[in-house]
Amino acid sequence: MVSPADRRQQIVATLVKYGENTVEELARELDVSSMTIYRDVAELEAASLVTRRRGMIRAADSSLVESAAAIRISSNEEVKDTLAAGVVQYLRPGLSVCLDDSTTNLSLLTHLENMQPITVITNAEFIAKEVRAQRDTELILTGGTYETWADAYSGLITESTIASVRADVCVMSATAVDLHHHYHPSQSISRVKRAMLASSRFSILAIDASKLERSALFKVGDLKEFDVIVADSRLPDDYIAQLQENGHHVDLA
Repeated sequence: MVSPADRRQQIVATLVKYGENTVEELARELDVSSMTIYRDVAELEAASLVTRRRGMIRAADSSLVESAAAIRISSNEEVKDTLAAGVVQYLRPGLSVCLDDSTTNLSLLTHLENMQPITVITNAEFIAKEVRAQRDTELILTGGTYETWADAYSGLITESTIASVRADVCVMSATAVDLHHHYHPSQSISRVKRAMLASSRFSILAIDASKLERSALFKVGDLKEFDVIVADSRLPDDYIAQLQENGHHVDLA
């Protein structure tokens, strides 16, 4: 079941993407009841993230980026911190690390402050903002077409920049996973993720139990592309066992 925080994130992302929607349209889009949407919209209004007028709901006019990112970043914070602690054992000073626009990677940045000098390559503006504040962390921001809902870049320029480097480690998460593949709702961001994997020597996938409950349209790739899967210990035991049986290196965080 999708958590209220994740559902509200989906509402804001939908509003940022399409401009405005009715309660009924959002209910159909998210496959929930209209009453659930009414409650979510009330919470989002109270947080000044959306506005409602004459039956139409819009993302707040001021700072759409912060609206969408605030919901994404604030969900499952404890789990993200745990996954970051599991990922950091594979990193060391002097590495170049490619970070996708997963908010899980934001939790990793505090650990990187203890591993300087280090180079971060990312397409995510919200990650770049934090890296800029770190004294001895070198930043390579890909640029490209800015996607407001993701607070990140995608497109040919992004993919070309990534293809021009060779990172030591790639760390990413996924919107959804099954036993064999990982998925994302955006075709353009999916292409960026594939480019990052192709341009990295070692790759890590960080996933929590919520990824099994979600679906997304575009298949990013095979789980076999990852050298390590850092997994939330709350994932079902049979799922973890099947991953290991399929030959994956699973590290429980």
